[in-house]
Amino acid sequence: MPLEGGWRIYSSGAGIAYRLVVQHLLGLVQQPHRLGIDPVLPPALDGLEERLPLYGHPVRVVYRVGARGHGPHAVLLDGQPLLLQPGHNRYRSPGMWAAAAPLRQRLAQGAGTRTITLA
Repeated sequence: MPLEGGWRIYSSGAGIAYRLVVQHLLGLVQQPHRLGIDPVLPPALDGLEERLPLYGHPVRVVYRVGARGHGPHAVLLDGQPLLLQPGHNRYRSPGMWAAAAPLRQRLAQGAGTRTITLA
């Protein structure tokens, strides 16, 4: 069953846990105008794959975790780089931001599940 969220998922115990995992562990924060990409994972989870909806499209996210476990160096959609802006974090390497409009366009150009690789 497709699921993107809404007030019900964010106001229940399971919904709160889902949001915490997606936003703070997997590092994907969907906002209307931009996507935040800032995973924090231990190196042991290198190669982790997750499937979830992103702006209404099915996406497989592949994590290539470096030794630090945070601050991605590159984000690829089906092998092609996304245009990114650096985030801000004074305590560690920051995550990245991708503008939502061009990302939505690229996601809509193909059929089926798309692949985003975070390296």
